[in-house]
Amino acid sequence: MKHIILAAAATLILTSASQAEDSWEIAENLGILLGSEEACDLSFKQEPIEKFIEANVSPGDMDFVGDLDMIVENTETDMREMSTKKIARHCIQIKRTAKHYGFID
Repeated sequence: MKHIILAAAATLILTSASQAEDSWEIAENLGILLGSEEACDLSFKQEPIEKFIEANVSPGDMDFVGDLDMIVENTETDMREMSTKKIARHCIQIKRTAKHYGFID
């Protein structure tokens, strides 16, 4: 019985860690995209962003917003420090990804 309880606890911990990792990855990727909006001269539609978050982030995830905000701010700062050539290269994929998810037309 002790082994079953330990196995259940380990599964719960690993599942929570996996969900936290997934949440961080979503916040990081979306944050880079959103933080690049101005530097890439884009204007994202809000409804597809809301739908993306609703589809990919647990409603009980209390860390997501803080993580997302931090990544957006860091990306905006990084973009201000990039060379024009680096911004151009960066924005190619940002535009492609934004279009893929319907954030732009």
